[in-house]
Amino acid sequence: MNANEQVLYWHRKAQIDYLQHYMSLYAAFNAWYRKTTGCSNDREALNKLRKRNVLWDEYVDGTSLRQLRHPMCLLVECTQREPVSHVTPHWGGEVSSVHDWPSLVEYWYRVRCMVVHGVPIRSAYVHLAYETLNIYMHEIVRRSEY
Repeated sequence: MNANEQVLYWHRKAQIDYLQHYMSLYAAFNAWYRKTTGCSNDREALNKLRKRNVLWDEYVDGTSLRQLRHPMCLLVECTQREPVSHVTPHWGGEVSSVHDWPSLVEYWYRVRCMVVHGVPIRSAYVHLAYETLNIYMHEIVRRSEY
């Protein structure tokens, strides 16, 4: 292997596979929101979750999840510039602001659906889904008795 090939090999090997990590993280989120909402149907649970969330209210007030602000700004910018494809009747593919909880929930779900169903998705979307959901779930686990 020549020097150029070594650079490429090691660089590729160092890349984090956010797709696998995101799907594991989403499984935790899925279990949590089913428990929290008392719904076994994903759509029913997501609709219920979108309506109200105390932790999100704290984020909006600036008393919690402060580290979420930056990735949310990036997510808003990214989805405003290029909305997530495969929109549904539940969501138009854009996160409108850093306080847009209903769209964030749908974004997480849409990324999950695209991955599961083999729909091409930009790596930036998967990375932002992982980063935002990881911050959120870290706080859920920190506050819980798990």
